[in-house]
Amino acid sequence: MVSMSSGSAWAAEQFGEDAHDVEVNVVKGLFRGQRAARAVKQFALAEGASDNYAYGSMWNARYQIFVEQCELAGLPGFESVKPKGAPYRLAVVNGRVLIPFRHSDTVGKPIGEAKISSLIPRRVSRENGVLPEQSLFDAVSEAGADDVASISVEDAAVAAHVAGYTVVYVAYVANADSDEIPEAWWGTPVSLNDDGSMTWSPVKLDLALATDDVHVTAGGGLPGTAAGALPGFAQGAEPPLAFGSKVRKDDMPVSEVETRLLDSPAENDE
Repeated sequence: MVSMSSGSAWAAEQFGEDAHDVEVNVVKGLFRGQRAARAVKQFALAEGASDNYAYGSMWNARYQIFVEQCELAGLPGFESVKPKGAPYRLAVVNGRVLIPFRHSDTVGKPIGEAKISSLIPRRVSRENGVLPEQSLFDAVSEAGADDVASISVEDAAVAAHVAGYTVVYVAYVANADSDEIPEAWWGTPVSLNDDGSMTWSPVKLDLALATDDVHVTAGGGLPGTAAGALPGFAQGAEPPLAFGSKVRKDDMPVSEVETRLLDSPAENDE
């Protein structure tokens, strides 16, 4: 469920006089993460890969790039937090914890159908008071010690009082075949259901804010340019890979593995 509101008014309410700078750097972080993932995919293809697994395997790096390269650190009230069990950190600005997630791989899917499908972002939402659409006295179904559904509404309310963050979702459209992010939104959720669906009031991010200084520097330097003008893989230096050489067999090509990896028992504490 979704209701639209004024983007500038909402951003000013959340971030005050820093609203424009926050939006600029959030957009930069999204583009840099996408272009880093695409660069790794292109490298993998050049080395003989026949699927998009390398692109999907960059889910962890996307979070790190968003925190480390979107330049939010220079703003007052910035901090980065590491959720329990997560291999990455989340950015917090003015008490707002920013949670980016891929909404779709193509334009046209209604933002009202957005879902948080990954476990840790859902857990962070619960711990900061984003509750299900139900009575405070309704118990959340039990589904295992590590499942977000095992956190009761009352427990979530207590945790929110302790943490005190306001959750801001940053939803974006991206796929393995393009450097671009054609659409993105951000907003504060009103509720989050156990299936990851939500009620929120998203506003569109101004993607034109990704100007000429949008570039990827993770792992040593992939040069970049303005949105839409990133040089092709054959025109630039091979990007260094900031991960190990462990080989994983895929029987079927995959286009996006972030959700599976985040929710995989093989990941730390997940």
